[in-house]
Amino acid sequence: MAQLFEILSTLPRRDFAAGETIIAEDSTTGMLFFLIKGEVEVSKGEVPLASTSEPGSVFGEMSPLLGTSHRASVRAVEPSSFYVVED
Repeated sequence: MAQLFEILSTLPRRDFAAGETIIAEDSTTGMLFFLIKGEVEVSKGEVPLASTSEPGSVFGEMSPLLGTSHRASVRAVEPSSFYVVED
């Protein structure tokens, strides 16, 4: 994991407050988010699907790979930081 964060540390960093939406369902951001710290919840509609606080977790990858909109929302449960890959 240390090697991954060493590579990612050159990328832009974004911070989100608790309750803030990181990825909105049906949006298209063209971004990948790598969790540095914090906790997030993934949901579809109003249904929670998963939550994680595991550093290195990746969000939003399927949308740019498939050229589609995001199929679920990601929300910060607590203040969270991410390395962000755009386009």
